[in-house]
Amino acid sequence: MSRSDLPDTTLRPHLKPEGFEVEVSCPAGKPIERELLSQLEELDDTIFSALGGDAAALDEAATTWRRMQSQAPSRLIDESREQYLRQAENVWRRSQANPTADLARSFAALEILTLLAE
Repeated sequence: MSRSDLPDTTLRPHLKPEGFEVEVSCPAGKPIERELLSQLEELDDTIFSALGGDAAALDEAATTWRRMQSQAPSRLIDESREQYLRQAENVWRRSQANPTADLARSFAALEILTLLAE
């Protein structure tokens, strides 16, 4: 099978072609179920898009975050929270250098920081 025989996963790189299953584990070594992994990836996409200035993603962020808090194990939520906090803090710090340059991203960073602090 050559590379050209594989389906294009450019837009969704986390999708693996059939027959190429990869087991993903949390830091403790416990495997993460495929459905849960998909939901976590959706959450990642939503939060990081929101932090990138996507207004629709910012609107979805609170709902998606709260849904995942109720569905996913706390260790995975905590790990995700750390990543989101780091990114939101980076966006906020960069915005301080020129506050009017990208108000949407600055606002999104504050909204995400507030959401994660709940």
